Amino acid sequence: MVIVEALKDLSSYLPLFTTPGRVIVDLNNVVDPAHGLDGEYDVTFSVTIYASPKKQGGSRSDGIIALGTLSKEQAGYAGVPPMLNTTVKLPRNTIEAYAEIYASGNAQEEFWYFNAPDSWLPALPKDTTYGKGSFREVQLLVDGQLAGFASPYPVLFTGANVPLIWRPVAAYGAFDQPTYKVDLTPFVPLLSDGKNHTVTINVVSSEPDHTILGNWWVSGNIQVILDPSGKPTNGLITKYIAPPYANSRISGTKNHGDVNITLAADHALHVEALITSGSGTTSTVTWKQSSSFVNHQSYRDNATRQISTQVASGRSLSTHNGAVKLDDDFSWPLSVHFWTVDNDDGSGWGTIFDHGYIRSEVLPTVMGAKTDISYHRRAEGSRFMPNDGPRINSATSNLTFSYRDNKGHTYWRTLKSDNGTVTQDKQGGNIANARHQSCIFTAAAVDVTDDGVARLHGSRYQ
Repeated sequence: MVIVEALKDLSSYLPLFTTPGRVIVDLNNVVDPAHGLDGEYDVTFSVTIYASPKKQGGSRSDGIIALGTLSKEQAGYAGVPPMLNTTVKLPRNTIEAYAEIYASGNAQEEFWYFNAPDSWLPALPKDTTYGKGSFREVQLLVDGQLAGFASPYPVLFTGANVPLIWRPVAAYGAFDQPTYKVDLTPFVPLLSDGKNHTVTINVVSSEPDHTILGNWWVSGNIQVILDPSGKPTNGLITKYIAPPYANSRISGTKNHGDVNITLAADHALHVEALITSGSGTTSTVTWKQSSSFVNHQSYRDNATRQISTQVASGRSLSTHNGAVKLDDDFSWPLSVHFWTVDNDDGSGWGTIFDHGYIRSEVLPTVMGAKTDISYHRRAEGSRFMPNDGPRINSATSNLTFSYRDNKGHTYWRTLKSDNGTVTQDKQGGNIANARHQSCIFTAAAVDVTDDGVARLHGSRYQ
């Protein structure tokens, strides 16, 4: 029996708990005895609500509007493609609106950073990888107009290449993926006009037709703040510079069977609006975004050795009358080295991951605090099947993590693991567990056969 406890701060969703409603816990299970997946879940779900001291008060939005399938029987996320469209009608007295987007690559899109541009697929051995290129952008549209975009963080799930790498410490975001915020306030005069409007979540590539493979799971929500007068909000968009897609460039070489591909992209958005509340207050709202992306792929020795290195970075900044409401500054560095082995002794593969999550966020008070998070991990592992024995797996991992927020909370942790065993664990900061002691353990043996199901890019290696 394996016991897993997951905790999540739901403070920004408090409006959902102010009236009776239906809570859906959707935990899909895969049963596949051929792969040793025959377990069943026994789930206990609980919510703990804390009263906020009067001197501190409590900041929350006046309502939350779901972006999803709106199903009453299961979780509301949807698969893209096709794009997810949700019909919304904001209250007439809405004065601020903020969207939160969830997006997760799946199946042929799980390792999208290893996907090659369609124009370069013929240069590679068949089924080496998938197409549509390595660039992905999550977009939010209002009635077909781009309102915001996000460069998705490349989450490494627990089956990535060598599952033993992620045992017992999963990669950042594997169990609680990052979300992306968009200030929709410039669009409030449109969204609060009393009519139905379409808010779209889509994922696009840098291909000429901007299509992707299957699929991404997406959903989201809009948090609204109302003017106490109850009177309609008025205003207009005074500036709108938002190219519908990123600018992209592809270059590459092919020499004696070695293929090198570089894909670069950048995108920028600038929207300004004047918002006049029913109370008569006028606000100048400015919403800006910029992003930069570079991915280098190298396929050597007939693609038996592959390297993908990329960095996605950017900033989203929103000001209302000059005061910062939302500021998201991020960088997602990633390097993956993958190689295959096939000789007289057996066959298998090895991998090296080097990835990071560096993000500084200032969020609207209804969505959270100011946080600075830095995560870096280097891990390597291999899986080899000898011709005359059981499968052999090995994995090592080193990670560092740090957190701080505007309330003075700090936390840091360093972890090392060797073949599924934590060999070093240190932590500190003023919210660290006071009972935790820094530890160094003895490493496990190298031969590990209970290793789980590996997920790889491209059907060539499945």
